[in-house]
Amino acid sequence: MTITTTGQPGRGIRSRMHLPTTTRARTALMLLGAAVFASALALSPLATATPAYAAAPISQCNANDPVYSNNASATEIECRVSIVNTLNLDSDTELSVVTVSRCIGAPAATLCSPPVTTTSNTLTTSVTQCNGNAIAGGSTIRCNVNIQNTVVGATSSAAPATVNQCVGSGTGGGIGVGGVAPALNCDLYQSATNATITQCNGSGNGGGGDYRVTCRVGSSTQTSVIPILVNQCNGSAYGGGDTVTCSTNLTNRLLPSQIVTPTPTPTPTVPAPTPTPTTPPVVTPPTTPGTPGTPTTPVTPGTPTTPVTPGTPGTPVTPVTPGTPGTPVVPGTPTAPVTPVTPGTPTTPVTPGTPTTPATPTTPVVTPGTPVQVAPNVVTPVTPVTPAVEAERDTLASTGIDVVFPTVIGLLTIAIGGAMALVALLRRGVYGRRN
Repeated sequence: MTITTTGQPGRGIRSRMHLPTTTRARTALMLLGAAVFASALALSPLATATPAYAAAPISQCNANDPVYSNNASATEIECRVSIVNTLNLDSDTELSVVTVSRCIGAPAATLCSPPVTTTSNTLTTSVTQCNGNAIAGGSTIRCNVNIQNTVVGATSSAAPATVNQCVGSGTGGGIGVGGVAPALNCDLYQSATNATITQCNGSGNGGGGDYRVTCRVGSSTQTSVIPILVNQCNGSAYGGGDTVTCSTNLTNRLLPSQIVTPTPTPTPTVPAPTPTPTTPPVVTPPTTPGTPGTPTTPVTPGTPTTPVTPGTPGTPVTPVTPGTPGTPVVPGTPTAPVTPVTPGTPTTPVTPGTPTTPATPTTPVVTPGTPVQVAPNVVTPVTPVTPAVEAERDTLASTGIDVVFPTVIGLLTIAIGGAMALVALLRRGVYGRRN
């Protein structure tokens, strides 16, 4: 913020204050907000207003009522009041709904106004009606009060309402036909002081017909939570031939609290940690040598089995009589070896000659030798054999083959083969030296 001073000769000094643009904008916004807040405060009662009105005592159809009263001539008056009170002690709220209706006019020619209902946020606890009215001869007055109270959260109970009723009424003579029927027709004749219901006292005293004063309180109750006062039909209709009919019905409904008290959730207790037990090491005690067992009883050898009796030996086989030996073969004279052919000079390739025809082996001549002395056969006792072996022997014996002859033939064959192999080896040796 800057301050500029200007001046002229002979004039005072003027100061001009210049505000920055940001400061001026902020000031304007603050003023606008204050104006909006003030407007909201001014309009808030309108926004929160309800159609409820503060309750006032009900007073109607009394002698001072400028519309519904007439004491100059015979008149018929009928007035009614209905009240519904609700008191909630849990929320500390009250509500009252009141409906009234009225009728007035000459006997059998009354005019009635429409019922009027009002709602208030306070309880209606007092009703005064139909007092000191319709006192001209031949008048009729009928009045009724009906009150229902509901209390939420009450801790007390209701009791029968105290009553002051039909005291000093129904006098003036003319008591029924033949003096039998009474002038009063009341369900209770009580005169309690400062009663909850006070009605029909000092009324219907101008003489006239029987039952000219009829009043009822029924089973009305009262409670100290909502104290009620009803005052009606007192000092009325006391002209000749007047009648009074009034009633009050007062009920109280007391309900328990509707607030649900939450059950506190118990704080869980965390158990202390249980220490883990340490298992001590298991110490194995030294092994105590056990008691030696009882020696086992030696097993008694069993009774030896009876040896098997050998069977009867079979009949010995009759020895085979050897056959007559054959004449021995005299070996022949061996042939002279063949002289190998001398090969030609190796300067020129030698034309192979005609292969020499192999010599035909000569038939060996067997020279009879010295006769072989055959030793006599010694007969050895033969061990008994099974029938199968015996059958085999019998079979071999029946062939008649001599084993000597094949043996000789085999030896000769081996000798001849050996000679031929020797000749072949010699021929190869000679042939190799020539080459």
